[in-house]
Amino acid sequence: MTVFERLGDWWSGLRLPRLPSGTASDDDAGAPARPRGRRAKRLALGILALLLLYYPVGMIWIHRIDDDTSFAAPKIKDGESRAVAITAALIHREVDVNR
Repeated sequence: MTVFERLGDWWSGLRLPRLPSGTASDDDAGAPARPRGRRAKRLALGILALLLLYYPVGMIWIHRIDDDTSFAAPKIKDGESRAVAITAALIHREVDVNR
């Protein structure tokens, strides 16, 4: 069973709160019954789709590879760690410069 089939089974078994219906008038006697909760299900499915697509679409949109092979850490003083300096420089480049 695929994930979508399981999601469909879960969704069909979901009970949504129903609004109290008023008294039926003579005008409504011949009208077919409207399915309730369809708008709420579509809204919930839309919100779920937005949440699931937010990060992948954002990553594709924002992602940029900086393949500068001549990148080097700034000059460091005696006693400072070169690994920490290069890590800080890479984070600065990826977060602040390449955004």
